[in-house]
Formats: sequence, structure tokens, C-alpha cells
Amino acid sequence: MIHIIDGVFANHQLEKFSKTINSSTEPFVSGYASKKGEGFFKNNEDHPNAYMCNTMKNYANKFFELQNTKGYEYWTHVNTKPNDTHQDKDEVAYLTKGISRFPQCSTVFYLEVENLKGGELVFTNGITVKPKVNRLVLFSPGLEHFVEEFTGHRVSIAVNPWSTKLYS
Repeated sequence: MIHIIDGVFANHQLEKFSKTINSSTEPFVSGYASKKGEGFFKNNEDHPNAYMCNTMKNYANKFFELQNTKGYEYWTHVNTKPNDTHQDKDEVAYLTKGISRFPQCSTVFYLEVENLKGGELVFTNGITVKPKVNRLVLFSPGLEHFVEEFTGHRVSIAVNPWSTKLYS
């Protein structure tokens, strides 16, 4: 299941988020090699982008069963190079124990999109989503996806709610 919601935040909120995210373009693996200010947070844990994350989770709760959420992982992708097909999962559990554990759902929010050619979010079930500023994409756990090659500027934010804590 894939849901697309446009116009999630007001323009002044988007401007604030652009200033408070970690805009590093260094590669990372969530939980394994996290970026400063990102990673796993408990539901009520405060951080500079908690409002943004909680709003995304509230939208996800309209389509997915999130009552047992213990926390969420949050990270940004700034002009991330397109990658191979993957699933959003507990990377530490997968890399250290070979266990595939999935969030309750996955989200991708497009904060910035400028002069973009390509860069679509492609699901292996044939659905393609074009990046657009202030667009939130919600999808079922375990759905395989990848980002197409692109030129231009693209900032996406992921918030994935979990019913358990991630491996550390």
C-alpha cells in the first residue's frame, strides 16, 4: 500500500525545517553509521525536528496501525546518490545478525526539490512517485524501492515508526 499526501506543512514551517535538518551529504546507514541529530527517538523525545517527525507519524497513523509504536527512526537524505533496490529495515539487525526487521510503515517527505531531472522514488511493484516539495509518501513495511538517477537538488526526510527499539 502506498499513499501520497501533498501540502503537509505551511511554507514557514518548510523554511524552518530547511535550517534545522542535518544537511550533510556524507553517506550513512541508519543506526549503523548515523548522522548527528538523527537516528532512533522515543515517541515523546524532544529534538529540533520532533514536530516535523510527529506530524509525519500522525499522517501515517491514518493509514497504518501505529498504536504500539515505541519510537521512530528519523534521517535526511541530501542529494543522496541513487542506490540499489532496498527495503527500509533495522540495518544493525540485518548487518550483524542477518535478521530482517521492518518498521510499522515507511515515510518519505520531500523538503526541497530544485532543478530536478529524474530522482523518482520507484517501487518494484511498478509504482513511481515524482519528488515534489511538501509531498509525503507513506508505504507498507518491507516494500522494495530505489531512487532513480538524477541531477539537481533533492532533500528527502524519512521517519519510520517502530513497535520495538532498533538493535544498537
